[in-house]
Amino acid sequence: MTRPRILPHLAVLASLVTAILPLTTLLDSGWFGASVSLVAVIVAVGYAGRWVRPGVGFGLQLVALLIGVWWAYPGRLGDLVGLGGWGVPRVLEGAAAQIMTSVAPVDAGAPLRFALVTAIGILAILIDAIANSWRLPLVAALPLAAVFIGPQLAVPQGDHLVYAVAFAIALLLLIAARGSREPRRRSSLAAVAIVIVAAFAAVLAVPAIPFAPTSGVALYARPTSVNVSIDLGDDLRNRSNVEVLRVRTNLAAAPYLRLATHTMFDDDGWHVDTGASAPLVDGFDAVDIDDGIETSARTTWVDRVRLDTQYLPLPENAVSVDGVGREWQVMAENRTARTSTDSTQGLEYSVRSVEVVPTRAQFENLRTGDAPDFAFDVTPEVADGPIGQAARSVTAEARTPYDRAVALQSWLRSTEFEYSLDTPVTDGFDGSDAEAIEAFLQVREGYCVHFASAFTLMARTVGLPTRIAIGYLPGTSTGERVEGRAAYSVTADRLHAWPEVYFSDIGWTQFDPTPSVAQAQNVTSADAEDQPEPVETTAPEPEEARPSVSPSATASATPTPSETAAPAARPSHLDADPWWIALLAAGVLVLAAAPWGMRRAIRARRMAAAARGDALAAWREVVAMVDDARIPRGRALSERALARAILEDPRLGGPAASRVDAAALGALVDAVELARYSGSAPGHEDLAPHLRALSRGIRPAWWGLVPRSLWTR
Repeated sequence: MTRPRILPHLAVLASLVTAILPLTTLLDSGWFGASVSLVAVIVAVGYAGRWVRPGVGFGLQLVALLIGVWWAYPGRLGDLVGLGGWGVPRVLEGAAAQIMTSVAPVDAGAPLRFALVTAIGILAILIDAIANSWRLPLVAALPLAAVFIGPQLAVPQGDHLVYAVAFAIALLLLIAARGSREPRRRSSLAAVAIVIVAAFAAVLAVPAIPFAPTSGVALYARPTSVNVSIDLGDDLRNRSNVEVLRVRTNLAAAPYLRLATHTMFDDDGWHVDTGASAPLVDGFDAVDIDDGIETSARTTWVDRVRLDTQYLPLPENAVSVDGVGREWQVMAENRTARTSTDSTQGLEYSVRSVEVVPTRAQFENLRTGDAPDFAFDVTPEVADGPIGQAARSVTAEARTPYDRAVALQSWLRSTEFEYSLDTPVTDGFDGSDAEAIEAFLQVREGYCVHFASAFTLMARTVGLPTRIAIGYLPGTSTGERVEGRAAYSVTADRLHAWPEVYFSDIGWTQFDPTPSVAQAQNVTSADAEDQPEPVETTAPEPEEARPSVSPSATASATPTPSETAAPAARPSHLDADPWWIALLAAGVLVLAAAPWGMRRAIRARRMAAAARGDALAAWREVVAMVDDARIPRGRALSERALARAILEDPRLGGPAASRVDAAALGALVDAVELARYSGSAPGHEDLAPHLRALSRGIRPAWWGLVPRSLWTR
């Protein structure tokens, strides 16, 4: 056996790494190191395997790929192998959605990193096979060139030219390193294998092809991924009922889950809140509520998280979170948490928070004087235009800040307005800036972002400090109970926007002016007669008299929850169920046995042909048996010369004590020579018994698990 040379393998490694370099200009780090490591391992084990036996390297590469895919997968092993439902399609859908709805450079989330690592690993096996097993380096250059050119077509950048120099050198090395020292070995089976592997790689690689949308409209909405920008119409209009997480709580009802807030507003619209951050493991600042206001300790458990975002879904007034890593950061001013290096995908965590329940009388006495100044900001065009005029009309009879907020909510929830996902798009005001809200107040049809933006801007024009929150509505009951608590399912179409008003002594308080999809939350502890009456304005009587209020604070006094959440550790690949490991091992065994099964099928076909007297098919089986036994044979040997080499081979016992049935071999030689050289019609003698007799002496190496005849001729 010819020793494998290391230079062609190093050339494959260099060409693969330089081919994917341009992707770094479109996709932030996190995937590149993992991909290069997997490529290096695949090339290395391929080279090492070829020192043992041809074909062993390919098997080792498949094992390396499976391990790499396992560790890159952002979820449980059961989802990867299909127990409890296949998770791979969902993860790839999330990866494709992130690419399709993002603008370069894209911060690659966990699903996108998985798709990239998997696709690049498959590409590495394909290129190594074409260049080193089938000795077709020019063919190997074609998919590499496609990978290299793709990012440049998506977003033309001058620095790709620098990468082009390194890539060209690597390709020249790939072609030159293979050289012409060894003859090329081709077969129809190799060609079919190339097509199959290429098609499989293409299916997995398509979600990882980077695109850079030139417009603000996404190509399609992501069911398990969300952009927290207020201009997220495609996400908020998502009709998908795919479950994104499960919720349990120790209180009677599931909470709203906030992802991010928007307080800054200018001519460009709303902006996601940013600010100082601290490690989430250190907890939030304590909650400071006035002594006379009732509070309840809430514990919320969140699991089965399929959502792919860098913002952590949290209930209002979060105090501490258990079950997430140190990569998560707290933004203290708005009690949200985010990360720049991870994703919510696959998390299981618990949150302690404080539920604030003022009475109606307490609400009436609350003021807004100590609110952040920027929570009052509004442009003169908004204050003096149709938005401000409508707000002053609706709140003309309101006596207190709370009354003004309730009046605005009741008006927007009245029959004057309708909930519609389509009208803002067809009428051209699908946005949240001042012009879009003015159009919404004219048409009076829209969805949550329009209702929340209208409330927030109108409230600011009458002196109320406000902001917009993005998150998820309370989930719907699944009918299941886990550890005695009801489980709620939160689906993608529960993504929602709602306004919050700041009141002294309790902080940010949630309102919900969106009709139909959101029922106004009702947590005030007043009696029925204590509830606010709708304010009489020029608008029709409100549809709901009772306000949506769920107070939220941002200050300090640590609550003492009645129930402490047990830390929910993030699932690890090492805690896999033994059945999953057994199934994965079985899959590896089936994959490893595939060459043996293919060889048996080919042998059966040839034996059937030999039984009909096909001498050429019978002789092809003789040659295959010789190759499988690792018996050296010259490429130009005649049938009779090859038969003599078989009988004299020392590994088969030599001429004195041969294990080979010489009579059977001689009969096959006579038959094939007659068929090949006599020019007469093929005979009808049954040659299968001769093949069976011969096979008893010529045993395949490695028990036939790695049949060499599949890739030699």
